[in-house]
Amino acid sequence: MVVGVAESVRKPFTSDDLEVRLRVESVERGTAGDEVQLRTHSQGTACGYEFEEGYRYRVYANGGATTSCAGNERLAFAGREPEGPPQVLWWALGSGATIVAALILLRRRRRSR
Repeated sequence: MVVGVAESVRKPFTSDDLEVRLRVESVERGTAGDEVQLRTHSQGTACGYEFEEGYRYRVYANGGATTSCAGNERLAFAGREPEGPPQVLWWALGSGATIVAALILLRRRRRSR
């Protein structure tokens, strides 16, 4: 069992498996190097485990493979924050646009009386 961050998650064109590369942070049981290569089925309905890049996981693997029934846990986001404006900025822009639209409608309504 290892705790690590999913550095890459990819689905090869010729396979139904996902290939996951974990940067190992700690080994809780067994042995592992700095990185672990894992595979799991690409579909959750076929017992595949859905990994996302940038997230920290506690992974139970056997022979380089894991499944959704193994007891894996997604622990936290460990990667970089997405680039771009912060969510507060989008909220402020949306609120401002709503206020401007409401003022325009009120002004038109008053003129038409």
